Amino acid sequence: MSTSSTAAPDWVEVCRLDDIPALGARVLERDGGDNIALFRTASGNVFALRDRCPHKGGPLSQGIVAGETVTCPLHSWNLSLDSGEARAPDVGCVTTYPVRVEDGVVWLSPGLTPAAAHAGSGVDCQHSSSATVAPVQSGLDIRLDNLEGPEVLALLREHLGSMEHTAPAESRHALDLVGLREPGITFWSVWDGPALAGFGALKHMTESHAEIKSMRTAASHLRRGVASKMLRHLIQEAATRGYSRLSLETGSMEFFEAARHLYASFGFTPCPPFGDYRPDPNSVFMTLDIAGSPGDPFDPKPRRGVT
Repeated sequence: MSTSSTAAPDWVEVCRLDDIPALGARVLERDGGDNIALFRTASGNVFALRDRCPHKGGPLSQGIVAGETVTCPLHSWNLSLDSGEARAPDVGCVTTYPVRVEDGVVWLSPGLTPAAAHAGSGVDCQHSSSATVAPVQSGLDIRLDNLEGPEVLALLREHLGSMEHTAPAESRHALDLVGLREPGITFWSVWDGPALAGFGALKHMTESHAEIKSMRTAASHLRRGVASKMLRHLIQEAATRGYSRLSLETGSMEFFEAARHLYASFGFTPCPPFGDYRPDPNSVFMTLDIAGSPGDPFDPKPRRGVT
């Protein structure tokens, strides 16, 4: 990321136009602020919005782009990509950011107020404070993994070790190497070129129910979209396999707060213990309906252009 020498000092280069899929979005993570979603329309226009629906906080980057509107994946609010305003009958507004494309390069100015770009708007769009913008790596590659590589085994040991201080042994449900190699478990790793960025797994429970296991991001790739990419992959894979429900167990302690927030942002909601789990104050159980019926406001199946 660089600062333009010919543009205003507060414009920063964030990615190339080709890094944003047509009719899709690319997320820019911010230190000390909400993420920004870059949207690209079918005609090639680019817009930048706070990646949080003003209704219930749904991730707009997961929504469907049509024309110059994005539909929130949680409750189907339609928001203007240009002004950030909700379409009637809904009322609300999401922060927008000035963005431009020069010679195939996308420039963003997170420090300019929306009023500078959208003077005269009838809705008061509050502007988030300026923060450093860090693009999510576009080269992340998810691969089926046989759990034999030294990098994966080392990260698994780190993963299990980090769980030891969080709860008594009987309340820790992370799978070890033997558990991850059992039938019914499918394991994937995430790579950023030659570097291991993280991993995750899917466990078959019944013909209609699967469980997410072993979500982990390498320390070198924290806050770079790895967990979101893996979670999106697991949801899509579960839907493709025909499951109608996807569940998970995570910790109730502060250590797991970021994980719980991530799952909630994808539509997972608290649920009773499932499978062989029992009620435990150290555990939080969450589930997501992925039946994908036409009326389902959150359809996690692959959408064109969503990354």
